[in-house]
Amino acid sequence: MGDKEGRSSRRFRRSHSSKVVYICSCELGYLFNRIALIQALLDKSLPPTFSYIRKMKDVVDLHFTANPDYTSKYVGDSGDYWQQDILGGKYICPITKEAIGGKTKFCYLRTCGCVQALSVLKEIPSDKCLVCDKPFTEDDVIVINGNEKEREELRRRMELRRSKEKKTKKHHHSTEKKEKLEKKDP
Repeated sequence: MGDKEGRSSRRFRRSHSSKVVYICSCELGYLFNRIALIQALLDKSLPPTFSYIRKMKDVVDLHFTANPDYTSKYVGDSGDYWQQDILGGKYICPITKEAIGGKTKFCYLRTCGCVQALSVLKEIPSDKCLVCDKPFTEDDVIVINGNEKEREELRRRMELRRSKEKKTKKHHHSTEKKEKLEKKDP
């Protein structure tokens, strides 16, 4: 296993912020322990790098498929334990059965949180999740632990989506005000 592949594998086994098993992801594809993220938001101790995460609605709970062939053993001395994987990773793509954490890029869908190999979405065009059948658009596809170029594209899409939501919310709010005024003045 090359150094780059080993780093990628470790990133999939650990969350970005707390070095424990991950549960959720932000719109840029970083992985987080949900409990640690909630605590950081409450304490207002989230690093400035993640200032775009303002509330728990800014992250998605991820749904992984367990690898039935996965076993692990803990090796180490003096209480310093490191996990050693045997027979592939802990999680796999539910369609291709490839283990998460190797050379294959993985993604999730913002609409449902289902994690799958990115190659599946490219090879099998669909507007519904192949795992849970929920509809999604191309903008809902988030690459997990992507490279800098992929993260910049995800950031651009996030900012565009938030801008649209803000305009829609503002328009909806002004429409409500007009309706209330019309009801007052018969």
